[in-house]
Amino acid sequence: MNESTQRSEAKRLAALVNQLFETHRHPSGREYRLSEVAAATDDELTTSWLSLLRKGATARPGADKIQRLADFFGVDASYFTGKQPQSKGDTETAQDAELRRVMSKPLVREMALRAGELDEEDQKRLFDLVNQALALGARARMAREQRAQDLPARDVDGQGEDQ
Repeated sequence: MNESTQRSEAKRLAALVNQLFETHRHPSGREYRLSEVAAATDDELTTSWLSLLRKGATARPGADKIQRLADFFGVDASYFTGKQPQSKGDTETAQDAELRRVMSKPLVREMALRAGELDEEDQKRLFDLVNQALALGARARMAREQRAQDLPARDVDGQGEDQ
């Protein structure tokens, strides 16, 4: 690949990646930060590499990096190459599988349908409420686990070890 072709490919790739950042947004509605993408990929994609990629300074990332980026944004790796995936099974990401699993729950499905009727501002409020509920639930579970660990062990007749 000559230098001109590499520059052209780097710009094409940067445009595709930038489009993903613009269209696949953080749940709060803003673009994902490079540090969030890096953290979600266990730093296999570093913030500096992502920055170079978005600026069009890297033309030929490895297939493993392309796959990690595709998985993060929930697209097929063929998005970057323009080649069509071979079969439907090849296009499903972990995010797609998780979404299908969660949406199989009737209450979650009903909540999603109702949330879809809200305007964007109310959807953000609902998102914040769900995050608060998750945090409260996690704290409650931790408190229960701590109480269970703090209880003295009981033997078969119901008496504590010390008695």
